[in-house]
Amino acid sequence: MVEMMVIISIIGLVLAIGTPPLIRFLRHYQAQDAAHIVSGVLRMARSRA
Repeated sequence: MVEMMVIISIIGLVLAIGTPPLIRFLRHYQAQDAAHIVSGVLRMARSRA
């Protein structure tokens, strides 16, 4: 039982330390993806004009 509590505590610590950087990375990636989409739409609009 004690071993299970230690493992759960370690997993909790790893998640607490690792989650914020992962969230920041995902937001940055989503922003970059959106910028590429907008850039592509503008490029297509210019080529059609």
